[in-house]
Amino acid sequence: LKALIKEGSWSQAEQQANRLGRLSLSPLQMAEWQLARATLRYQQGQPQSALDTLNFQPWWTLADSQYLRFHMLRAELLGQTNQSFKAARERTALDQYLKTEQKAANWQNLWRDLSHYNNNQLQATKLNEDETVLRGWIQLNILKNTYSQRPAKLKATVEEWLAKNQYHPANQFLHRAHTDRRHPLT
Repeated sequence: LKALIKEGSWSQAEQQANRLGRLSLSPLQMAEWQLARATLRYQQGQPQSALDTLNFQPWWTLADSQYLRFHMLRAELLGQTNQSFKAARERTALDQYLKTEQKAANWQNLWRDLSHYNNNQLQATKLNEDETVLRGWIQLNILKNTYSQRPAKLKATVEEWLAKNQYHPANQFLHRAHTDRRHPLT
């Protein structure tokens, strides 16, 4: 199935996916089937259909590489279907499966996802208690939106926030961006 998708043989891939879908599959096989089918739908220009295909069950025990592909594909598809906040949420779940050198790009994408929202929308978001990383990114976005016209105040406020939240990934991300001479809060 993966080879057919890679070749662009979509009708054959669709037939193969349908055949596989009728089999009794283990969770590992079902995850691979869902990922392949979602990739096929995405490449066919059907991001919502691809998203609907991805339905990993919480009791499945899968390889980290499958969870990586799942969260990465979901984040991309959610972005493509204008569900930026859900894409940002997915990127926080994705982080634990990324290599260190991939994390900055993930946080940059999360920042881009959240930048679509104004302060009222950000403040109205409902977060679970365990979503502390996403909560932090939202707080930083609110600071950026609030003080974007006052760079000195923005810098001081963000530095204060970072000092209070030393273990938030923004500390590494913003430090790296500052070292690279990019302004991350834009």
